[in-house]
Amino acid sequence: WEGPPSFLCPITQDLMRDPVVVVQTGHTYERTAIEQWLRIRCTCPRTGLFLYDTFVTDNHALRNAIEEAHEQSSNCGRRWGGCGQSTWLDIDPQRLHFVKPIGKGNQGEVWQATLRDRENVDRPVAVKKLLCPNLEGPQWKALQNELRIMQRASSKCDGVCRLLGTCLLDSHLCLVMKQYSANLKELAMSHENGCIPEPQLLKIAVDVTKGMDDLHREGILMLDLKPQNLLWDGRQAVIADFGIAHRLENTLGRLLPSQLRGTPNYTSPEGWDPEQFGGMSPKADVWSFGCTLLELCTGQSPWAGLTLAQILCKVVN
Repeated sequence: WEGPPSFLCPITQDLMRDPVVVVQTGHTYERTAIEQWLRIRCTCPRTGLFLYDTFVTDNHALRNAIEEAHEQSSNCGRRWGGCGQSTWLDIDPQRLHFVKPIGKGNQGEVWQATLRDRENVDRPVAVKKLLCPNLEGPQWKALQNELRIMQRASSKCDGVCRLLGTCLLDSHLCLVMKQYSANLKELAMSHENGCIPEPQLLKIAVDVTKGMDDLHREGILMLDLKPQNLLWDGRQAVIADFGIAHRLENTLGRLLPSQLRGTPNYTSPEGWDPEQFGGMSPKADVWSFGCTLLELCTGQSPWAGLTLAQILCKVVN
């Protein structure tokens, strides 16, 4: 069994058994191959650009995908959410040390933490803790959906938040991710009048556009693009928080949600009235990103000060 091209190491062109991510670039390689490469040079094997940081970390999401695909090809039949939990609960909770909460949303909290690696070095990470008191029911299915999408996005798309692994801890599903310095709302507020300077904003716009394109090519709709869900590490902006994202199977078709999704100030016309506007499609993310750019360059969120009903009338009419 050889697997698809995404399962092959760019250096050796062999199937990866122990894939790791170069954190600076988000590119994945077989561990031994990239370690040998970095011993004699400090450049990216794919782009040739200089690497100022050669730190690598396990790509659990891709390793799980490779293992699952291999087992499916062998007719083992083990499925995520069934008896094969060990294929995705891949981080020992004892390796995590929680420092302090840094964010809170409808589905859980985000913590600043450290993860002890194989060399017993504590690496800074962010951990999203999602409450899951039992492993069944609609809430558990929603968490499964977020994790599936995030695993796929993290392993396939460069412009998204890096998922390093998962674990169960005290009735919480913990998503362990690369730690970023700020979200774009926080970055904007650090500048005068809450406006990001044009050169930096242009770089951010290019990064997020590429990230959206990667997601849409994989059939993933974000559905809640806004400054708080875009992260910045000082060099690159990435897309994060896939809590209400959707996977459009097989084709970029249209999704007809039964209720409003996303944040009202950034919601597209089809988000308010999917039947009138033909259902949710990649255009919904483009609209939300346009609203996000407007806020980042003016310091004011779209439709600021309006009620929910007034926003609905402005957008739909």
